[in-house]
Amino acid sequence: MRKFNFTFALIALGSLLAFSACEKQAPELSIIQVTLKASAAFNGVTLSNIPVEITNTVDNTKKVVLTNPAGVAKFEDIAPSTYNISSSLELSPEIAFNYTGFNKAVTINATLSSITVLPLQTSVQTLTLDGKAGGDLVIKEVYSLGAANDGYAIMFKDQFFEIYNNSDEVQYLDKLYVAFLGPTKAGQNANDVVLGLPLTSVVYASKILQFPGTGTQYPIQPGMGAVVAINAINYKELKPLAVTVDNTKAKFDTYAITWLQSLGRTGSTFFDVDNPDVPTMNCIFLNIQNNGFFNMDDYASIALVRLSANPTETIQDPTVTTSQIFYTKIPVTAIIDGVDILAKSSSAAFKRLPANIDSGFSYAQANGSANYTGKSLRRKISKTLPTGRVVVMDTNNSTVDLEVVTPPTPYSYDKK
Repeated sequence: MRKFNFTFALIALGSLLAFSACEKQAPELSIIQVTLKASAAFNGVTLSNIPVEITNTVDNTKKVVLTNPAGVAKFEDIAPSTYNISSSLELSPEIAFNYTGFNKAVTINATLSSITVLPLQTSVQTLTLDGKAGGDLVIKEVYSLGAANDGYAIMFKDQFFEIYNNSDEVQYLDKLYVAFLGPTKAGQNANDVVLGLPLTSVVYASKILQFPGTGTQYPIQPGMGAVVAINAINYKELKPLAVTVDNTKAKFDTYAITWLQSLGRTGSTFFDVDNPDVPTMNCIFLNIQNNGFFNMDDYASIALVRLSANPTETIQDPTVTTSQIFYTKIPVTAIIDGVDILAKSSSAAFKRLPANIDSGFSYAQANGSANYTGKSLRRKISKTLPTGRVVVMDTNNSTVDLEVVTPPTPYSYDKK
């Protein structure tokens, strides 16, 4: 009879238990399968070998997979979490002409936000690419978060945004509108409430300004920008230690006090300072009754708009029960360019622009407040022409097009 080897048995049993323990501790990974489709307007475009990106909204890690000939991208062995999914495809002017009728490059995009993927789940998603030709005038930079490191002495007084001529022809700002979009909440806090109104045919403005002029008074040359400052003041001179800007070179500023007083309302002399040497934007709408001023929300989504007359149709904010807050409706078809800026990567539910205007959104930092950090959101450079003119990215996807910079950089792309 063969003698039983207890030592070998114990070793084997130990190995089996160790293997079982490791097997139990193995992560319960998941799969995301994304199928790309094209909207009816772009039916027929090739959907093979296109990058699809997923972003984990918990730790902001990203992964990119190319689609196969069937237009499918498969992300295997991913951690269960909540993900944003996006893809974009640039069509050359020759190809775009077949779909849009314009001999101009077009980027079509699609985004899905806050997709929850459970352990061991295969999450099957579809992205439908859509878009429109990029505009000649674009919003190049939005500095809304306020000055840093100076004991809140400046706060949001130094805000500005910049309009840039991304074309090869002179463009005019006269009579164009700038809409600051609601809701004012941007997903920063747990108690922020999503507006819940449809973003299909209209967007909702909490503040509206209009450029002055009669038609050709305010040209922008190709490769040049026009800064609109909340206050055209040199804050670097007033507060040398602050991460702030000199806004005295602004082409326009805002001043609401006189307009508010004409309506029987009061303004804010603390925040609202007029520079008589700088042309003032026309005040059109401000949904704050008293002590108001034309600042941007700290996480500011902005639209540049062309309308034949001042918008008048309003809607009440359904999320506010303690007071009446109204927004003015802006037709989506009137938007020349728009950028969605929210609080963080997990704030997609608070988007203020539809996907055909901005299929994504940008944010200054992944978590926590970015207020008073001196950070600014700026369009990336697509290419610099031999003439020195900068062409900025305009894929109608702020996630791709914008980057965070410190300090802010007014006129940084102007052709020298």
